[in-house]
Parts: sequence; structure tokens; C-alpha cells
Amino acid sequence: MLLIVVIAVVLIVLYSKRQIAFIDVTELNTTTIESAQTSYPEGLNWHNLTADELEQLSVLLNSLEVRKKLIPNVQAFNADSYIVIYAKEPETTFSIKFDYERNIIGLIEGQKTMEQYIVESDSKLFQFVQNLINNNVKKL
Repeated sequence: MLLIVVIAVVLIVLYSKRQIAFIDVTELNTTTIESAQTSYPEGLNWHNLTADELEQLSVLLNSLEVRKKLIPNVQAFNADSYIVIYAKEPETTFSIKFDYERNIIGLIEGQKTMEQYIVESDSKLFQFVQNLINNNVKKL
């Protein structure tokens, strides 16, 4: 019984941990972004981000605060849209998947498995990506 209480306390402490900066939980260096593309699952079209959009994305990622999901549920993750980021180093890619309803992003570095993060509710990143999709991808 004591073991269950200790485990519960540890889980609560880890889960209630304050949000941390996105750039502190990933190897993505926003200064090395070469290019990026965005799309949505139903579409076959991709939008290449312009220099201004890349700069906005960089600023949003640098200011993004997240909390790592303690127990990720990959099966329940609903990817509403994607951004694929290509770094200046060859073969270095990052994919960010967005689950708008649950306010979660999934990050895939290269060929690694997806890590999920809960995004603070007032993040402008989701709105930025939705605008990119609506204004560029869906009308292609």
C-alpha cells in the first residue's frame, strides 16, 4: 500500500511540474532552420513556408511553453496538421503534429518515436499553423 502511495505522489509531482520552454526539451535549434513545409492529413498539398513565415515559426517555437505528457497515447493522437522542419545540417528533420482539440503537439526528431507535449492553452502556434493551412494549403 505504501508503494502505491509513493508512486502516486511521484506521478502527481511529475505531472504537475511547471511548464518548460519547448526549446529546452528538444534538439531543434530554431536558428538552424533551413526550410519548413506544412500540410494537413486530408490534403495532398504542402505549403513551403516563406522567409517571413519561417521567422514567425521560429519566434513562436522559442516562446512556446509545454509540459511533457507523462503517458503519451499515440493511438488517441489526432493529427490535424503537420509541420516538417528541415535544419541546415543534412538529414536533420523535425516533424511537429498538431492535435488542436486536445492542445497537444507530437514531436518526431528524425526517425525517433513521437514525443507528446501539452501546450499552454493561449499559444499562438496553433492559430499560426491553422492560418497557414487555410490560406495556403487548402486552396492549392
